Amino acid sequence: MGQDSTSNQGQPSGSVPPASGGAPLPEACGPEGDGVQPYELAPVDSTPSPISSPKPQIVKPGLLADFDEDADFDHDPEVEQAKKGILPGTKTGANSGEAKAPIDPSRLMVLPGRGDLKTLAIVGGVAALIAAIGAAFNAADGRNRFFVAISLVFDIAMHTITGVGAIGLAAAMLGKVLRNFELAGARMLVATALFALGFQLNFNASAHILGLALAVGSYFLAVWFLFRLKSQDTIVVSAFHFALFILLYLYQWVAVWAASAAKALPATGG
Repeated sequence: MGQDSTSNQGQPSGSVPPASGGAPLPEACGPEGDGVQPYELAPVDSTPSPISSPKPQIVKPGLLADFDEDADFDHDPEVEQAKKGILPGTKTGANSGEAKAPIDPSRLMVLPGRGDLKTLAIVGGVAALIAAIGAAFNAADGRNRFFVAISLVFDIAMHTITGVGAIGLAAAMLGKVLRNFELAGARMLVATALFALGFQLNFNASAHILGLALAVGSYFLAVWFLFRLKSQDTIVVSAFHFALFILLYLYQWVAVWAASAAKALPATGG
């Protein structure tokens, strides 16, 4: 006890010795308050620990590991397909389920270019609309102008289909191949609409010859330019198209005659 009194001499009773950092600790909260000392906290190391970064894994494949060293950059597959008349996105070869031998572009009846489907459809639609307006304007008195316009639009659609048939017949005759039917139909729509438009440019009955010349010339130039055919091949297509036009006209005439004849027959009493 004497040693304790000597060591604590000069200090007020109940005081707490300073911490290791020099800041005084709060007094003891025990019931007696004397002789009860809190434990000292371990000093905190302020030195930051180094951040461990992952080591590079050399075993992983490199950036060009899957690169084909024998790749051919001198030829574009899409360009080659376009030259062969194959639509973009069409599977060919082993992926298509059937192997197709490449066709010489000179044997294709419908070559790519000269406008896509959307552009040709817009041009053909505008020409058909103008032709329908001209037909309504040139309609004889007493005829329903709206019916005349709708009838002409229907004729343009029908003869667009017969035009595709004419392209197929001409291809068979000329020893060529017809594959792109959609593009052929769009081009025939333009040619047929221009034919109707040229014929409707005559604003009176005395100009029918001029209108017919404009119609035939517009059709011939459209087929020759859009299909990139030779002059003799264009004549073959035009001849087949005219033949199909006559057959369709005869069918319509016979159908109307048969309906009229049936109405003229007297009703038989039962």
